[in-house]
Amino acid sequence: MTFRSRLNAGSAIWRQWPTAAAIWKKEFEPRKSGVNKGKTAPHYHMLLWIPVWVAQGKEDWLRHWKLKLARNHMADGRNLISTWRFEAGAEVKIEDMGPDVKVVRRQIVVRKGTFEIVEYWKMDGINHLTNAASKVAESFAGVILGPKEAIQSWFAVNWYEVVGSGESRHLAAGMGVEAVKSARGCITTLLNTWLRWRTIRQPNTRA
Repeated sequence: MTFRSRLNAGSAIWRQWPTAAAIWKKEFEPRKSGVNKGKTAPHYHMLLWIPVWVAQGKEDWLRHWKLKLARNHMADGRNLISTWRFEAGAEVKIEDMGPDVKVVRRQIVVRKGTFEIVEYWKMDGINHLTNAASKVAESFAGVILGPKEAIQSWFAVNWYEVVGSGESRHLAAGMGVEAVKSARGCITTLLNTWLRWRTIRQPNTRA
């Protein structure tokens, strides 16, 4: 994540919550799962203070449903027409379905093993994800969305827009959110973060 990306993400936070305060922390740790398991990769932690937030508007539900529907292989500008799964190492035959069909290949790791997924997306220029999420969100406007779900979808959608990959699977990945409900919990979180930082940064030394 570049400095400009962090700046854009911070701007989005303070537009939403002008009195918010946040601590960002970047860490490099080995991946614990997936095809890149064992490889060192960056990730971010944030401790965020925001005022009491009641999410019940259409825009809040729009973000919520965009995250939900993205996890069901819905995207803007394209439509998923076919998905094939192959065992890792097997020969993968790619079909030519025309100039307006994009092929996306990715690997997944599940309990049964490692597989390669081949998806065929028809590039039709229709905002399937946004249109569907907007239609559903209209019927929920005025209903209070749970605070954890509201914050999780807010960050997932805004982070996705800041990064700008255009791949709905990156939106579907979302991000973890935990609520700190007391001053003691906040202190504990800060202490654990500081101890983890020292563990990562300070090599073991002999007494």
